[in-house]
Amino acid sequence: MSDDDDDDLRVVEIKIPPTASQMGVEDMRRNLDDMIEGGQMMAKLLRAKYLALLDEGFTEKQALELSKSLEW
Repeated sequence: MSDDDDDDLRVVEIKIPPTASQMGVEDMRRNLDDMIEGGQMMAKLLRAKYLALLDEGFTEKQALELSKSLEW
């Protein structure tokens, strides 16, 4: 390879798009505070449901079983 050949060389930048998993991680980073707050709200709803079931006369075991989902 001579010095003349070096003149024809150039750096080419290739941009590789992020993978779906990388994009998912970035979405989670951006939304982390909202996700944590949503989890806290869900926990409060589940506890309120459990306590309401106990107040209505369900046993602890029944109330716990019925509280395993947020479906009312």
